[in-house]
Amino acid sequence: IVSMLVQTISNFDDGLTQDGKAGPKTERLFDESKAGRPEIRQLMGQLAKQPENGTIRSRIAEIYLSLAYYESALSEYRRLEEIVPRGYDHAQVLHKIAYIIVEKKNQPQLAVSTLRQIVRLYPKSYFAAYARRWLNHVEAHTVITNEE
Repeated sequence: IVSMLVQTISNFDDGLTQDGKAGPKTERLFDESKAGRPEIRQLMGQLAKQPENGTIRSRIAEIYLSLAYYESALSEYRRLEEIVPRGYDHAQVLHKIAYIIVEKKNQPQLAVSTLRQIVRLYPKSYFAAYARRWLNHVEAHTVITNEE
């Protein structure tokens, strides 16, 4: 009963804004102590020994993304972008960065440089088609906003 009560209070707190009013959840960085994810602890230990291991870093980013810790996921994907060689995997990492900013954080204007980088480096890829679609959306929205 106590654990159910703690979980209920935790769920209630997650739905509150910083001023204590009900509203959308605020973004937060990953708090390992609250999440209790043994996989994260294990992967972080491995990553400390092998900081350039893209497989481990990618898995950590995927876990953060699945838990809606978007800033933490972005941080891991940006580090991953630096260590992954150019090619499909690099394009996929750039796509994940853009995807989080555009679709999860709903801030496409902040992803413009990443979207342009995808189009410039991988012009014939699926990722470039996605990037062009969002660039067109941002540019159209910007033109409408500026004309008003």
